[in-house]
Order: sequence, then C-alpha cells, then structure tokens
Amino acid sequence: MLQQQTQAVGILLRLGRMEEARERTARITAAAEADGSARSRAQALMTEAHVEVATGDGAAALRAVER
Repeated sequence: MLQQQTQAVGILLRLGRMEEARERTARITAAAEADGSARSRAQALMTEAHVEVATGDGAAALRAVER
C-alpha cells in the first residue's frame, strides 16, 4: 500500500499539485512512523525528500533523508 501512495505523490508532483503532494506525504510519514517498520519509514522519508526537491528546497530534502 505504501508504494502505491508514494507513486501517487509522484503523479501529484508531475501535475504541479505541490500542496496535495505535501499533505499526502505527511500522511504517509505518519502511517510509517506508526507502523514502526524501518523500511516503511525510509520510504516515507525518501518521498518527503522527493517532494522537497521538486519544490526547489534542497535543504529540506537533506533534512528529510538525514532523519
């Protein structure tokens, strides 16, 4: 399920719907944190980084992957 959600974020980014991508990413990250899986958390944080890169915030992308 997480993979499909992160793919949806990529689609939102391509459509220029940045705010929706950020909102969905926040939900993905919260779910991954609640799940407790290191793999889920890593994928969620990479999705956060992807959104930040797409919006031009490299510093925020680095913060996401360094958490």
